[in-house]
Amino acid sequence: IQSAHNYLPSDDSDLDLMAREYKNFLEQVESKKPNVLSINMRGEKYIGTKSARARQLGGKLQNMNRRWELILSWVAEVQRDLQMPQIEYQELLLTIDDYHLWVENIETKIRHCEPINLSANESALWEKYSRLGELHADIIHNEEKVLELKETADWLLRNTDGSEMSTARDKIYIVHKRMQSLQHLASAYITSLENKLLTSSR
Repeated sequence: IQSAHNYLPSDDSDLDLMAREYKNFLEQVESKKPNVLSINMRGEKYIGTKSARARQLGGKLQNMNRRWELILSWVAEVQRDLQMPQIEYQELLLTIDDYHLWVENIETKIRHCEPINLSANESALWEKYSRLGELHADIIHNEEKVLELKETADWLLRNTDGSEMSTARDKIYIVHKRMQSLQHLASAYITSLENKLLTSSR
């Protein structure tokens, strides 16, 4: 675990493996705590004396405690570092799933505006125009975030072999393509409605 601490894998299965190894190591550390406490308790009666042997034991005890504190500090650091990539990785997958559902919802709402019957009454046309404008703006607003997710997914896939990440990357690519298609579709509908409504208002 210590050698891997400088590089924490992004792949979920590798993180799980490292977490299990860390858990085993932590159990070993926990099993040593009573021994450390016992040594300190027994060492107290010697530290108070002024003999050379007592000073030697006191020095060794201080050194042991210093090293023990370093181990505990390192354990806490590894635990924090292991938890964060797992949380971030899972959050990424959940975010991609959320955007997949979001783009499906956008498409459904655009389809509900169809057909665009330019011979319909003006109030109905204005209602569709307003609704499509909101949907188009929503797509534009989320485009940058989806592009960031694409870049992140690409980077993770280059650095891992996880099939789950491959599926997520494919999903965010599909989301982006559908966004582009829906953006063009909504834009075309909006342009048609604008032309009709502007003509009617003259």
